[in-house]
Amino acid sequence: YEYQQHFQRLTANGHQVIHICLGSGFSSCYNHAVLAARDFPGVEVVDSKNLSTGSGHLVYEAALMAADGTELPEIKRKLDELGSKIDASFIIDQLDYLAKGGRCSAITAQGAKILRLKPCIEVRDGAMIVGRKYRGVFEKALRLYVLDRLHDPSVLEPSRLFITGAGCDPEVVTMVRSLVEEHAQFKEIIVTEAGCTISNHCGPNTLGILFKRL
Repeated sequence: YEYQQHFQRLTANGHQVIHICLGSGFSSCYNHAVLAARDFPGVEVVDSKNLSTGSGHLVYEAALMAADGTELPEIKRKLDELGSKIDASFIIDQLDYLAKGGRCSAITAQGAKILRLKPCIEVRDGAMIVGRKYRGVFEKALRLYVLDRLHDPSVLEPSRLFITGAGCDPEVVTMVRSLVEEHAQFKEIIVTEAGCTISNHCGPNTLGILFKRL
């Protein structure tokens, strides 16, 4: 019902709508939006297959295409293709918040703390998986993480990169930005704060770099 109200308000004056949803693998929002959009011919719904600023890349590209006068069906087609090209990942300093939310066991969280493990959570094929586990202090893990993500410049689409974090020291963010600038040639680097969902689930000292691959 809320989606119907939303689309009704936006299309009432003849506007067309491209609605970009949190990945369908993370939420039922996409399915609900698709059902609601059936009543509105000028509405297209896109499954971002991502979260946070991974979805933000699609929003950014949609805005650029709309400003250039691209037709609605073509915007949707290009965004559907783009979703699978987003490289979205985060490093988590501690697993306490994931354990509190039931997303990992208390034993796993305690073991990671003892071993000083910092897991990399990656988005692949619209789902979250655990990637490499880094060991040591958060800053050291971030350095290795950035180098891993950017190790092959030939596959990096250079338009922009998001640095997205939750509760991170500004000096840590600056360090990550410097590493990105040293090892890749992005035209734009945008620093953002993670939203409440990632912040609540992952806790402070969560940070990721999110970009497009060719």
